[in-house]
Amino acid sequence: MKRILLIILLYWPASGFSGVNIRTGNFYMSYTDIEFPGTGADITRTYNSFTSSTGYFGYGWSSLLETQLFAFPDGQIAIRWWGGGGMDIFGPPVKDRNGLYQMIEKIMTDEISHDKLANNPSAIAGRRAELAADDYTRLNAYIRLIRDKKTAAWFPGRLPREWKRNVNQVIRWNGKNFVLDNWADRYQFNAGGLLTEIREEKFWFRLRYQQQRLSVILVGNQYQCTVSTDSLGRILRLRYSDSSGWKESQYRYDTDNNLVYSKDAGGNEYRYQYDKAHNLIRIGYTDAGSMEISYDPVTNRTLKVKERNGAFTTYQYPYFYTPEGKLNLLHYATRIRKFDSTGAAVFMEYHEYESRTRADGSDYLYRQLTQTDTSYEESLYDPDVGNAFYRKKNKKEAWATYDGKGRCSTLRINDSLYISVYNIQDLPESFIQIDSLRQDTTRYNYRYDGQKELVESSRNGTIYRFSGDRENGILRISRDSLTLEIEYKNGQPQSVSHERLGKISLGEAGKTISPDPRANELLSLYNECAEMLKPKKVAHEWIWERI
Repeated sequence: MKRILLIILLYWPASGFSGVNIRTGNFYMSYTDIEFPGTGADITRTYNSFTSSTGYFGYGWSSLLETQLFAFPDGQIAIRWWGGGGMDIFGPPVKDRNGLYQMIEKIMTDEISHDKLANNPSAIAGRRAELAADDYTRLNAYIRLIRDKKTAAWFPGRLPREWKRNVNQVIRWNGKNFVLDNWADRYQFNAGGLLTEIREEKFWFRLRYQQQRLSVILVGNQYQCTVSTDSLGRILRLRYSDSSGWKESQYRYDTDNNLVYSKDAGGNEYRYQYDKAHNLIRIGYTDAGSMEISYDPVTNRTLKVKERNGAFTTYQYPYFYTPEGKLNLLHYATRIRKFDSTGAAVFMEYHEYESRTRADGSDYLYRQLTQTDTSYEESLYDPDVGNAFYRKKNKKEAWATYDGKGRCSTLRINDSLYISVYNIQDLPESFIQIDSLRQDTTRYNYRYDGQKELVESSRNGTIYRFSGDRENGILRISRDSLTLEIEYKNGQPQSVSHERLGKISLGEAGKTISPDPRANELLSLYNECAEMLKPKKVAHEWIWERI
């Protein structure tokens, strides 16, 4: 997923934050223990009261470093984000039937041996049908076998292969490693599924292991962070040095795998207490202050969070029923009330979620409503894309449609309409922007060569042609009798020149560093032409960002 964002209520902004997932009621906390100056990178761990796995930081805690790939005999691939978080499934066009049956038999054999499945024909037939029909249940059960070392992950062979979840999420196997292109980010995994490299927009991690345990984290080309672990693989210490000296974070655990103490690189110390169900109920600070959390003993959902200053928040979870009078598990809500330290109510929120069932039996979020003392917001979601096709924010409204590949093809926001069309190579072919109030229409068209390089753009009939090298060389842009030459280095424009106006260097954010008075005219022409180098399209984010 381009990571699905948990909706949380923030409590403090220091080196971490905490809150409650208003959809499910689980308590959620995140701490940044170490930052790497100048890289945009850090090491952050997250607690989730619904997480039932043990990771690098003990029971219920996880981190991006624990993201893992699992390959299965039925030909499917799964990415488990943050070790125990959400799971993205990448399936082949047709599952391997022999591999599917092999998985089911191994799962049931293990369940029977541990008295989790009755050893009779009726129970076995029912479980077999469930595992065959439900990918999520089957893959999670098989992951447990892999993690318990009761079976090995599937090896896809030496030939290159590819799994495509959608146009934005693709996994490639080169015979030795898996590479996941996930929107703008890239993750690499070894044949066993361990994460070995993270390339995101702001940082670059490389992970090294000894005997399957994380031992070193390389951050860009600047830092080497050593990782000390105990016999269970839990992290005891993270340590690296920079120009100011050594930076170190420390961790301690109890006999129940709970993280009970941490000290970050800034010297801040935290002590954690849990109930018998591993629910985090208290965080203690060096100033003797604390945060306290209470849970529903039946559902395990958060009921109350008391902050360090005595203010607190309560949570209620109304029920909805089907027309037959049964509890509707696909329709739920959360009512939130905030109080100050004197007990006076200060703010109210209401959140409602309604899911529906697809033709294949899986569920998806259909409707989301958020209402507070001061605002109203409602969204309806497409079952195949996962993004909103209708959104209302106070008095503003937006409507979107999506093509068969999940791309936004039209977006109407109040009186503005945006249209995207793609060619057979899945590249933007045209983009239309219509403002009905001003009765103004702008149309862009794009043409590419056989290598999918953009060679021509047009705006309302004005044609711009491109030739040359956009990596390390000269790119020529022609429009009517105008020709600009742009010098590139490592994919970045360095200078622009024109026969009459001369040449200027390009600084950051398109600013010229030339004192020549003709530079403003040349820079204006450059900005006009440079806009045509990047094909426009309706972005998924626009329905959220533009109202």
